[in-house]
Amino acid sequence: MKQLLVILACIAVSAAEAAPEYLPLLSGAQIRAEKLGNRCTFSGAGLESKLIPGANSAVWNTVAGKGEKERWSALGIEFQNPRTTAPAGFRLEVTLPRPVRLNIEPRINKTPGKGFWATEWLGRRSVELSAGKQTLEFTWGDLNVKSADWNRVNAVTFSVAEPYRMELHSFGLLYPEPLAADAPVVVNWLDAAEGAVNPVARPFDKLTGVFSLRGGGGLTSRLEETVVDGVKAALWQVQGEPGAKGWAVYGFGFIDPIDPPPSGLRFEVVLPEETALTLNVCKGFSREKGFYAAKKSGQSRKVVLPAGRQFIDFDWAAFGVPEQDRELINSVEFVAGEAGKEMAILKVDMIFADAGKAAAYRLTRDRKLNLVQQTMLEALEARGVPWRAALNGKTPQEIEPCLWTGIMLAAQREQLNYFKTLSDPETAGRLLAENAVLIETGKQGGFNGLRQKSEELQKSADAYVDAALASLPPEKRRFVYDPVTEQFRYPDGREFRMFGPHFFRALYSPGLNQWRPWDMRYLAGLGFNGIRLHVIWLKLEPEQGKFDPAFLGMLKDIVREAERYGFGVSVDLHWPYPDWFNRGKPGYELNGKLAKANSYHWPEALEDSWRRLGAEFAELPNIVAFEVPTNETPIGSDRDGLAASRYLLRRWNEFLKSEYGTRENLQAIWGAAADGADRYGLAPGENWDDCTIRPLGFQDDASPDQAYESNPRFYDHLRFAAMMQKEQSGRIVAALRETRPDAYGMFQRTIGDMWDRSPVPVDYRAILTSVGEHVLPGTHYNMGGVQARKAATLTRGSYDSEQQMEGSRNAVERHVALGLGFCPFAFHFRGGGGMLLADDDWHLKPEVGYLPKLASHIRTFRPVPKTGPAVAVIVNARLEASTGAKLGDLIAQLEERGCRVGVFETLRIIDEPALLDGYALAVTATDYADLRLLDVLRNRFKGKVLLNGRLDLDSYARRQDAGLPAYLVKNGLLLKSGPVRRAAEHSGRIDLAGSWEFIFLGPQEKAPVAPPAGWKKSETVKVPGMWGETGMTGSLQYRIGDGACRRSVVIPAGWKGRPLKLKLGAVDDLDWVFWNGKLIGHTGEKTPNYWMVSREYAIPEDGTNFGGANELVIIVRNLRDDGGIWKAPIEITGSASGRFLPAAGGSMAAPCGGATSLVVPEQLADGCEVLARFRIPGSAGESAAFVRQGRFYWYFSDQEFHAENPADRYVLDQAVGSVRK
Repeated sequence: MKQLLVILACIAVSAAEAAPEYLPLLSGAQIRAEKLGNRCTFSGAGLESKLIPGANSAVWNTVAGKGEKERWSALGIEFQNPRTTAPAGFRLEVTLPRPVRLNIEPRINKTPGKGFWATEWLGRRSVELSAGKQTLEFTWGDLNVKSADWNRVNAVTFSVAEPYRMELHSFGLLYPEPLAADAPVVVNWLDAAEGAVNPVARPFDKLTGVFSLRGGGGLTSRLEETVVDGVKAALWQVQGEPGAKGWAVYGFGFIDPIDPPPSGLRFEVVLPEETALTLNVCKGFSREKGFYAAKKSGQSRKVVLPAGRQFIDFDWAAFGVPEQDRELINSVEFVAGEAGKEMAILKVDMIFADAGKAAAYRLTRDRKLNLVQQTMLEALEARGVPWRAALNGKTPQEIEPCLWTGIMLAAQREQLNYFKTLSDPETAGRLLAENAVLIETGKQGGFNGLRQKSEELQKSADAYVDAALASLPPEKRRFVYDPVTEQFRYPDGREFRMFGPHFFRALYSPGLNQWRPWDMRYLAGLGFNGIRLHVIWLKLEPEQGKFDPAFLGMLKDIVREAERYGFGVSVDLHWPYPDWFNRGKPGYELNGKLAKANSYHWPEALEDSWRRLGAEFAELPNIVAFEVPTNETPIGSDRDGLAASRYLLRRWNEFLKSEYGTRENLQAIWGAAADGADRYGLAPGENWDDCTIRPLGFQDDASPDQAYESNPRFYDHLRFAAMMQKEQSGRIVAALRETRPDAYGMFQRTIGDMWDRSPVPVDYRAILTSVGEHVLPGTHYNMGGVQARKAATLTRGSYDSEQQMEGSRNAVERHVALGLGFCPFAFHFRGGGGMLLADDDWHLKPEVGYLPKLASHIRTFRPVPKTGPAVAVIVNARLEASTGAKLGDLIAQLEERGCRVGVFETLRIIDEPALLDGYALAVTATDYADLRLLDVLRNRFKGKVLLNGRLDLDSYARRQDAGLPAYLVKNGLLLKSGPVRRAAEHSGRIDLAGSWEFIFLGPQEKAPVAPPAGWKKSETVKVPGMWGETGMTGSLQYRIGDGACRRSVVIPAGWKGRPLKLKLGAVDDLDWVFWNGKLIGHTGEKTPNYWMVSREYAIPEDGTNFGGANELVIIVRNLRDDGGIWKAPIEITGSASGRFLPAAGGSMAAPCGGATSLVVPEQLADGCEVLARFRIPGSAGESAAFVRQGRFYWYFSDQEFHAENPADRYVLDQAVGSVRK
C-alpha cells in the first residue's frame, strides 16, 4: 500500500484554507545529473554514490567507499523557480527497498555553475522512512528554514549514512496556496543545460535571429558559447577599442508566434561587473527579416545592474506598451554603450498573464512535440527500429530519450553495413548482431538501461570504424565516377546515388552554432547517405590566396566525420563571396552596387581558389563532386546586364569577333531582323576592337517580350553565356584534377529568370548542359522536371543540388524514377521555408517525414530501361530561354506510347551531334529554329524528324528572305516558296504566355475586391510558371499569400461582337480575375482539385476596349508550397477553334494562335505529302496542318502538346508509328 508522508508545519494558515499547490518540475526520465546541478552527488570517504538515469525513473545508488570514516553520501537537486512567487517546499516521489534514515537540507547554491561545490545550508531535518513507494512532501518550515530565508532556497540535498538504493520518480515544488487565477506564471523557453537527453538540440540557436547583433560608433556585438562555472551559457560581448563609446545591440526574438502570446520575458544572466544597459521591447520581428522589420513599442528603460547572477524582467505593461500592441510584442533588445561589457545568458523564460494562458501554451507546445515525436517514430520504424507500439501511451518526456537511442542504433547499422564490405566483415557482423538484439529489446519495451548499452555498442562500433580507416589507404575508400556506366560508385563498386541534405551547420565558424559529430549520426539514422557541404567563400578565403585555417579545418573535420557513416560529399562553394573578389579583376574593377555572386567576372581568381581547395581536399576520399562554378551564380543579372562588368563586356566583344570574323558578317545577321532592324543592327561606332558593341538590353526594346520576339542579340547572348559556362566549368575541373585526377564537377545552373534584374531577363536553364570536360549537368530546383530529364539523358550521376522537400514527394519520386539523386534543403531549423527540421530541438518536420520512409527506395532504385523506339526531344533554345519551351505533356505522351525518351538542348546537340546516334525519331520546335540544328538533322542524323511550330522566324528573328523560310526553300525542305503567312486575327486566339508584372501582397484573410496599387515596384514573372518557392533564395522564404500578375492586352477591333473567353490551364491555388478593374471570375476551395483544374471565364463586351489596351490582373492566393498560374493555355479566345482534317478522314478541333504559320499546299516543296489540312471557320481556303517529306514531318501547331488535344494525339501516333515499323 502506497505510504504518504506529509509533514506540514510552520505555515500560519488555518485548516480551512487551501492546501499547498504542487508544480511538477522533473519527471523520472528527466532526473539526470545534468539537470540537478554541478556535483549533484557527493560523499565522504566511507561511501560512494552515483545517479543512474532511466527511461521512466532514476536510481540513486550508494555503495561502500574506500575509507572507514565519514560514512555519508548525498544527492542534491538544484532547481530554478518557474514562477514569480517563491516556493514554500518540495515534493519527491520515491520507492525505497527497505527502511532508512534520510537527512534533508534546504540549501542555496550561491555561485552560478558551481552547484553543490559552493552551497550553504539553510535548514536541516532527519526523518525515518519505511519501505515502499511513497511521496515525501515538506515545506521549508518543516525543515527548519527561517522564514526570512524561504525565498532564498534553490536546492535540496538528501543524505544517508549507509549503502542504499533509492528510486526517484518525480520532483516538484510546493507553493503556499493555489495560484490566483490572474497571477503571472513563468514558463521556461531556453535553458542552457538543455541537450543532455537530445544530443542534437541547439538551445542557443533560440538566441539568434537576423540582424540581432549590431553596433555602431566603433562598437560591435558578438554572441559566443562559454562556460560559467561549469555550466554552458551564451555570452554576449561588446567589442571595440578600449574606452570606445558607441552602441552595441543584442536582440532576442521569437521566430514563430507564441500561442497564446506572453505578457513578458525573464532573462537569467550573469554580469561580471556593474553594467549600464538600455532595454527595449519590439514588435514585428520575423523569421526572414528579423530586426530589420522590428519596431520599438512603449518606452525604453535605462538600468544599471550590479555584478552577479540575476533576473532581468521585461513586462510589456511596465514598459508602457499600449494595450493593443501587447499581443504583438515578440522581441526585446539589450543596448550597451561601452566596449568590453559582457553578459552571460543562462535562461530565458516567458511570463504569462495568468495560469490559464500558461496552461494553454503548454498544451499547444506538448501537442506540437507529440506530433514531431510521432514523425520521428515513423521514421525510425522505416529505418528498421520499430518502437512505436512499445512507446504508445508514454509521455513526451519519456519518449524523447528513446528517440535518440533509436537514432543511434539506426546510424550504427549504416556505419557497420558500409564498412563491412571494406574491412573485417566478421567484426562488423558480430556488432550488427548485437545491434539487432538492442533494437529488439526496445521493441519489447525494455528501455531501462538501453541507452547505456547502446552507447557502449557505439564505442565498439567507433573502434571498429577507427581500425578500418587506419587500415585502408585513401585510394581504397574513394568514391568515383564511372564514365562507362555514367554513375557514381561507392568504394566497393556499388552504385552511389546522392541523398545528402544541404548541411547548413557548415555555415558557422567554430563557436556558438558550430556543427557536432552527432549531426552526422542523426542524418545516418534517418537514412541519408551524404551531405552537401556549404563552403562560404568569404569565410574560407577572406584574403586572396590565404585560406582561414580554422574554417578550413572545420570543413575537413565535417567531411571526415561524414565518411564514418559512408557519406558522399558534394562540395558547394557558396556566396557570400570575399570582398576582394567582388571588387573585380584588377584593371576591370566593378563600380556601384552590383550582383555580389557573379563568378564569371574574374575566372582566373575563382579557378585558383578551386585549385587550392582541391589540393586541400585531395586527401578526403569521400568527396563525390565539386559544384561548379559556384552556387547560383548569375552572369549578367544587374540592371546594366553584361555592361556592369568591363571584363564581361570585353569577353562579349571577343566572342562576337571569334564567331563572325568581320563586322559585315555580324551586321548581316543582326541587321536582318524582321522587326526593328534599324535598332538591332550594329550602331555607328560599335566595334569589337575597342569593346563597344553593346550587349543585350540596350536596343531600346519596349519590354522584355519585344526582345524575346525580335532582338537578334538575344540569341548571341545565350550562346555567349553557354560558351562561358563551358569554358569556366571545364577550367575549374582541370585545376581540381591537378591534385585529384579523378575529380568531376557537378554544374550549378547559371541564375537568371525571375532573379535576373537586367533589362532583358534570361532563363539560363535553356543551356544547362553546356558544360566543360569532366563536368556533369546538375539541376537546381528542378527535380523531376524537364531539366532533370536533360541531365538524366546524359548521365545517371547527376543530382539536384537544392530543393525544399515540403510538398515535394511527387517531385522526389519522379526524380528518383529517372535514376537521379538530390540534396534536400536544408538540414537546419533556423532560416526560412524549406528547412527539414521542426524546432530548435531538431526534430524532423512532419511535412518531410516521407523522406526516411523512402530512403531505401531513393538510394537503391534502378530504372528499368524501356524497350520501345528511342525518341530524342530537342528543346528549342530561344523559346526556353525566353517565354517557355512549349513542351506541354509531349514527353509523357511519348512514354505512354512506349518510347524511350531522351531530352536534349539545341546548343548541346549542335556541339555534339553524335548524342543523337541510336535515336529513331527526333522532335523539336521550329519556332525561332537554330539553322545549325536543322543542318544536324538534315545531314548528320539518320532517323526520322518531327518538326512542329512556326516557319517564319529563325533563332535570330530575321526576315523571311534571310532567315528560316529562305533556308527551307534553299535546301528544299518543306517549302519551295514563301512568304509564310501568320494566322493573325483569323485565329481567334491571343496567347498570353510570357512576361507579366508581379507584386507579392503577402498573406491576406479577405477576398480581394479590386486590383492592387503599387505597381512601380513590381518584378517580372513568367506565365505559365510558379512564384511560391523563391528559387535561388528558397533558403530564405516561401511566398505564402497573395500575388498579383498584370498584363496589358489589346483586343482587335474586329473581335467586337464575338464571345470572349479567358482560358487558364491551371492555377495553384485560388484566383480572382479582374478585367479593367472589374471582377470577372473566381475559383475557390470549394472547387474539387482547385490547384490543378482549368479555368474559363467570360470577358464582358461591356467594359472591353476593342482596338486598344485592356488591363488584366489575376490575383493568385498561394496556400502552401509553390504557387502561380502554372499551366498552359494562357489565352483569350474570340471565336471557335479551327478544324484539323486528316487526309484519312475525320475532323477534330485544333486551336491556333495569331503567330501560327499558315502554309498553303502550293508552297510546299517537292516530295511533300499533306497528311492533314487546317480550316479556319469563316476564312477562305485551307492550309497544310501535317506534312510528310521523306523522313521529315512538320506539324503546324505552335502550341504546347496536350493529350486532350485530338490533333496532337493524331500527329504523335503517326510519327511514333512510323518508327515502330
